[in-house]
Amino acid sequence: MKKFKKYFRLFIISLLIFNTSCDELRKIDRSLSRSFRDINRIENRKNYYSKKLGLDKLKTKDKKDSNPNQVDNTTPYNTINQKNMINQYGYMFEIINGVDPGKVIDNESVTGPPKLFSVYDSLNNQIRKDVEVFGWHPYWMKSKWENYPFHLLSTVSYFSYKIEPTTGAAQNPSELLGWTDSEFVKYAKKSKTRVLLTVSLHGEKNINSFFESDYQTKQTLFKNVSELVLSKGADGVDLNFENLPSSKRKEFLEFVKDFKIYLHKEYYKKNLDNASTPFLSITLPASASMQNYSLPELSNLKISKSGDITKDKNKSKDVINLFIIMGYDYQSNQSPGPTSPLQSEKNSPSLLKTMEIFDSFGVSKDRTILALPYYGLMYDIKSVKDSLSGNQMDIKAEIERKLTYKEINDFFINDPNLKYQIDLDLISMSKEISIVFDDNSMKEIFYDDAFTLEKKYAFAMTQGLKGVGIWALGYDDGRYDLWNLIDNSFTTDEKTFTDPVAEINGYPVKFAKSLIKDKNIFVVIIIFLFMSVIISSIILLNDWRVRQKISSSKLNSLIMVSICYVFLIPLIVWLNEFLYADGYGIYIKSELNLYLSMFLGALFYYLGSKITIKKQDKP
Repeated sequence: MKKFKKYFRLFIISLLIFNTSCDELRKIDRSLSRSFRDINRIENRKNYYSKKLGLDKLKTKDKKDSNPNQVDNTTPYNTINQKNMINQYGYMFEIINGVDPGKVIDNESVTGPPKLFSVYDSLNNQIRKDVEVFGWHPYWMKSKWENYPFHLLSTVSYFSYKIEPTTGAAQNPSELLGWTDSEFVKYAKKSKTRVLLTVSLHGEKNINSFFESDYQTKQTLFKNVSELVLSKGADGVDLNFENLPSSKRKEFLEFVKDFKIYLHKEYYKKNLDNASTPFLSITLPASASMQNYSLPELSNLKISKSGDITKDKNKSKDVINLFIIMGYDYQSNQSPGPTSPLQSEKNSPSLLKTMEIFDSFGVSKDRTILALPYYGLMYDIKSVKDSLSGNQMDIKAEIERKLTYKEINDFFINDPNLKYQIDLDLISMSKEISIVFDDNSMKEIFYDDAFTLEKKYAFAMTQGLKGVGIWALGYDDGRYDLWNLIDNSFTTDEKTFTDPVAEINGYPVKFAKSLIKDKNIFVVIIIFLFMSVIISSIILLNDWRVRQKISSSKLNSLIMVSICYVFLIPLIVWLNEFLYADGYGIYIKSELNLYLSMFLGALFYYLGSKITIKKQDKP
């Protein structure tokens, strides 16, 4: 018995080690896959960057007549002084999401007085009842909310109450003054806009610390947030837990339940007529890690009038009123690309891929929206000496900054002295600004404007979602084109949305993608078809009358040679790979594969036509 217990313990320990190892291997595999995707993307764009930077011209010039550091100035290059100005001027923030941006630079002096917002001179339009338009107001945008047309928002959330993970108190009491000491909530509710307070906790380490803390930590959080929300007459809370580890999935589920129950009871204390109930939304990452948030369980949870969690749909309401997918931050640091691509190549992350992942959880879409960015990415792209050759130019790229929509327009698009090119990438449905300088470097900015956002809004609606979100309000301060887009898209029943993916790809591309997706199945089918054709051909050729019929006609002979040619190509390619990969040193150039297949096809046909089997008469 003791031996059994000993071996059983060893078995359990081995199983745990194996499971942990598999998790780590999966993480490594995902990291490697992501790295290779990034390498492929930068490699695919190298020719484009070489052409932009004039490196292709450098390689073709006579070394005697040209300086390797000189570029062709007939191309619209900007001076280094302009580059220095771009690098030195102040930005509203350096890093979005949870990092103090420091002093907010007011750039009004560049563009003049701020424009007053006007949506076709109509301020009476309201977002349709069956649609959700959600926006975050970050604390660092300060009083910019005074310019928001709140009637074009279903919900606005103040970002944010930052949780101190060991106590539950707010890390940023001074930043919450914009909530407590302003008319923000009052102004929004005057326009019949729902108002929430975002409660945020970012980073796996902080989340682990919070869930491993004692009971009092969570009670402090519940109490503080409830008082902040109810003191302003706001409508509820938006939960923003980013980088939630899978190990805390169960704890997060229980935390959400407890938070909803606490809020529910506090609301009913304040609202004696029982007319109100707290609104609770949850933000979700755009990756497969959204499975860590217990979506199927949260989607099915209900809360009764008495404040009990139940799954009974009768006389109860949803615990989670809104799921918000953060459809941004897809970018790579070293491989230039948009932060919110509609589609992508080679199965890289995209909005389309995110929706496929979300669909797999079976969460009701009528409570889900897709949040999109009002900011872009600026990459710094340089030509550098190749580390291997020492002289051949190579390309290096990295993210330099995130830019608000206002900054992109004020400092780049509307600068009359800046030479740039704007392109539309139809695959990602994003705009690209390319700015080249005469020191063999360039800036590349990926962003969304009214045109690309309209397509992504249409994508969200054709996916069956309830609406869209905005990260973040105020990033377009002083401009009204994006507000006009919301007005045109979500205030009228006459708007018809067309799926932009189907519009861009069309049926042939969609069919091709389905073939690629299920390629293993189709490969097996093709192999069996090939085998059946080859076997049946051999059986037929065994009959001398068939061979005689084929050889008697030039057309039949040509068809037979062509068939042999087609079926021998895969054989030659396989033989080529076998000889080269296994170290025999024999490599047939790809052009010769065709000729060799044709020769062997003709040879086999000729030899086959000469074979005859005498007919034997049986008694």
